[in-house]
Amino acid sequence: MRVVIIGGGIAAAYIANNLLDKVPETDVLILSKEPYKPYDRIHLCSLMSGHATVDQICLELHPKARMELEQEVLSIDKKEKRVFTKNGAYSYDYLIIATGSKPQELFDISNVSNAATFRSADDSFRIRDNIAGKNVVIMGVGPIGLEMLDTLMGMNTPKGIHLVSRGSHIYGKDLDPTAIALMDSFFRRDERVHMLYHDGIKEAPVANGEITKIVMNSGKVIEDPFLIFGVGIAPNVAFAKEAVQIDKGIIVDDTM
Repeated sequence: MRVVIIGGGIAAAYIANNLLDKVPETDVLILSKEPYKPYDRIHLCSLMSGHATVDQICLELHPKARMELEQEVLSIDKKEKRVFTKNGAYSYDYLIIATGSKPQELFDISNVSNAATFRSADDSFRIRDNIAGKNVVIMGVGPIGLEMLDTLMGMNTPKGIHLVSRGSHIYGKDLDPTAIALMDSFFRRDERVHMLYHDGIKEAPVANGEITKIVMNSGKVIEDPFLIFGVGIAPNVAFAKEAVQIDKGIIVDDTM
């Protein structure tokens, strides 16, 4: 029995390990679009700060689990029980989709050198290697945005750090105002930190693949920017739309 798992994150590793523990004769193949073995994304800030390497945050994988890296699945043929990547095709008896989510962007930054999302090891490295002397602008005030802010405060490379909230809240809209004020005062102890409430990006002109400046709705102009999106996630299921039923995610029954 061959089980193919699409996705190379914590869910894929957990499923592969449990399958092989219970049924060791199963042929388990993990297809991952990343160049790294499964790792724990909760430690991305440690990669960004340089306090950890990818090898140090990799998850333990059953020795019988096979893995193909840099194999992004493009389509699924349910009738023939095959999945297709850019470089090949893989047959399966059972298919498990564990692709998780993808970060959302407020506009396309695929060809912009001084902007990034924050969802993968490569995102962490891109931020780490390109923020020296820059005014970092973090869009998103949830747990990811605040952890990133805290990490950047411990690094001496950014010139300035701007956290942008569309409202009057940070962390969550239901957080008590007293707690927000306490967190705000903690962050502002770093003179580089600017907390921008009731604000957003009005303009971010791009020239030669780089954002030249960021103009905020408030009128504030941020020069030498490096923009980071931490504004939310969406299901990573586009490759499966022709093969399985999808609404806001993949529809499954009570037993998945």
